Formats: sequence, C-alpha cells, structure tokens
Amino acid sequence: MSTLERLYNVITDVFEKMNQSFPHQLSDITPESNLKNDLGLDSLAFVMIMLKIEEEFKVSLSVDGMSACETVGDVINVVEGVTA
Repeated sequence: MSTLERLYNVITDVFEKMNQSFPHQLSDITPESNLKNDLGLDSLAFVMIMLKIEEEFKVSLSVDGMSACETVGDVINVVEGVTA
C-alpha cells in the first residue's frame, strides 16, 4: 500500500471519528491537493490526522514540520522523511 493510500485511510478514519464523511475519493486526491482549500481540513482535523499518522506509521512528527505542510505531497514528504 502506498503512502498516499495509507494517508487517505488515516484521513477517512479521522473524519469518521468526527462523525463526518470525507467527501473525496482516493482517485480525487493528488500530491498537489491543498489540505485546506481542496480537502477542507480545518485545524482540528489536521491535528487529529497528525496524531493518527504517528500511530499508523509508528513515527514521531514535529509540530513545526507538520504545520508547514500545505499539500498532500508535503505530508507524504514529511512522513517518508521520518520513516526512511
């Protein structure tokens, strides 16, 4: 499973826990997708996703590194950077 697929699963899981449905399919999401503008992630969802990423990928993420992420590709780069 690719990092993008795993990230998509993390996002949909977080939305389910927030009793919301994620309005996008995996095929709609690209590395260029903007987290706020394209995917509609607010700050609470982003923090929950960050925590879930740490759990899913068994990594520790820096708040500074994640707060600089604007796109799905940015998140993938951070995750792959700490798992490499």
